[in-house]
Amino acid sequence: MITGSIVALVTPMHADGSVDWSGLERLLDLHLEAGTSAIGAVGTTGESATLSVEEHCEVIRHCVNHLRGRLPVVAGTGSNSTAETIRLTKAAASAAAPGSVAPVLAGTVVAAVATGGGAAAGVAAVREVIAAAELLIFKEGSQRRQR
Repeated sequence: MITGSIVALVTPMHADGSVDWSGLERLLDLHLEAGTSAIGAVGTTGESATLSVEEHCEVIRHCVNHLRGRLPVVAGTGSNSTAETIRLTKAAASAAAPGSVAPVLAGTVVAAVATGGGAAAGVAAVREVIAAAELLIFKEGSQRRQR
């Protein structure tokens, strides 16, 4: 259980739109030194809508690897696309796999948009990935969490 402050971290960018990796590390170090309880990476504050899926996954991995278990990382994996939400959640799970350097929790948008089977089928598909990876679900706008 995480108690205290979870900082919704911005993803620093260069003028050309690429991720500023050293700037990201400086922000992570700042919050580590300030006593932050956890880092929320690539949520809606973290430029998730402007990053490619590959960049999004790399920001998650970079945060986890830089923090090396010193702070938990809440990885924003929600998307308007069920397939993308699943892909991002799997990337978060991969960062938290055995031998990983830090815990990762997947913050997903529970009302993921699904194709074909409707929203309920999309949410069920995302929940299956989360359950298989043994990640926690943080509902947006809620402090409740589910296993």
